[in-house]
Amino acid sequence: MRGFTVLGQGFYSLNIPAVEEQKSLEHVGLLQIVSGEASVAKIEDELKNLVDDKWEWKVRKISDSEYVVVFPSKDILNAFSKSKGIELALHSISAKVFISKVDPEASSLLQTG
Repeated sequence: MRGFTVLGQGFYSLNIPAVEEQKSLEHVGLLQIVSGEASVAKIEDELKNLVDDKWEWKVRKISDSEYVVVFPSKDILNAFSKSKGIELALHSISAKVFISKVDPEASSLLQTG
């Protein structure tokens, strides 16, 4: 950005850093709780038990019944999203998984009205 101040008073220039390209969110799923009492810790425990105990599950609560989850691979996310629902046996939780473009760092979602 460039511009002038008052005529004869000088010149200024602003360097604005380029906008960083948004990271790919292709392994992000939205976990919607159908029944059972869920929490971030319970969801993480269930996913470690069901899928991969070595994966650092990033689970974030965004509403009373919805959690954003970063899955280890696109294939695992696709498999869960195509199923009718999943049963998380350790804590008796039923849920549905949807593919999402939500940022996993989001603290909440704005609802469309």
